[in-house]
Amino acid sequence: MAIEIEVRFGPSMILGLVTDPEQRIELFRTLTDVRPQHYRTALAEAIMELADRLERGGDLDGAVRRIDEAIEVSRRVVRRDAGTILARMLFQRARVTLRIIGRHEEALPFLREVGMLPADDGTVEAALRLRLKLLDAYSQGALMERNRDEAVGYLAEYAEALRAAAERDPSHLPDLAMALNNIAGQCMEHDREEGRAAAREAIAIRRRLAADDPEEYLPVLAAALHNLGHLSSRSGDLETARSSLAEAVEIRRSLARIDFARFASPLLRSLSNLVVALASSGPPAVDELLSITTEARELSEAILSIAPDTTHDVAFCLFWFARARAFAASDLPAARTAVDTLLTTYRPDIERLGLLEPTKLLDEHLPTHPS
Repeated sequence: MAIEIEVRFGPSMILGLVTDPEQRIELFRTLTDVRPQHYRTALAEAIMELADRLERGGDLDGAVRRIDEAIEVSRRVVRRDAGTILARMLFQRARVTLRIIGRHEEALPFLREVGMLPADDGTVEAALRLRLKLLDAYSQGALMERNRDEAVGYLAEYAEALRAAAERDPSHLPDLAMALNNIAGQCMEHDREEGRAAAREAIAIRRRLAADDPEEYLPVLAAALHNLGHLSSRSGDLETARSSLAEAVEIRRSLARIDFARFASPLLRSLSNLVVALASSGPPAVDELLSITTEARELSEAILSIAPDTTHDVAFCLFWFARARAFAASDLPAARTAVDTLLTTYRPDIERLGLLEPTKLLDEHLPTHPS
């Protein structure tokens, strides 16, 4: 009496019988036409094996073509680990593409797609790490090239990816805060509300970090406060501008006492922006305005003694020193001396700053010999 048995001619048997990669692919392609769900994964993996051989042999373009073919096959795979299979292939496509000169940016779409797949073997995390490196490099390159739109686009995606990474690993928070502050810095002329939102998020992160490590994070907290203050001033939110810039000034004052060479110029920038915000607020800020303009003038002159190319800073501070005193009708002799100095010593600087005509108006209204 005969016994009946069934044998499945499966992918593993074919791998042992057919060693030539091209022949193996063609055989799996034929079998996939007959039993697609049984052989489609094996076909994709056979194509990827050939892609790997091509890559190791230096034929990167050929490898990319084969990976693209494998990806299209794997998109039609229906099985529990289909997401993991596709994620591996997409990650491989990105990795190989990065080795081809002139095609680097092709990698990002593949890495983005990996992040949306339910892979469970570490591929998503590896793709996120690589994506973060690329976005960091591309955003920094766009910033150096002063390509605002491209920089903001990359920075926004970088920040989004960093948020996802920081949920699992808080060590990404400093990079997230930096990306957000750079977004704020790129939104001075356009999208100011987007910039202010980014600056606020950067400030919140850096406050937490500075609580644990003030030496490392107070300087960058001040930078984010400065950006929020400057954006708020330009947006007409003078209350936020004054409070943010005042806090930036307070932090930078303390830092400049410790390291004048490093922090004097940032302090002067915050003082100068605070002066403009205070000047826009009217009479209630007059006393503070007089004090801040005095500090800014003295600081700019101190910086000039060690950095002779900062005459424009001195000119700016002298102008506001004189204007504040004319506005308050206080210490007019000092205002007259400042205006005379601006129109002689610093005339080229105030022309470059667009302050020549306002300085001439001050010259006309200030008494020549005030009593």
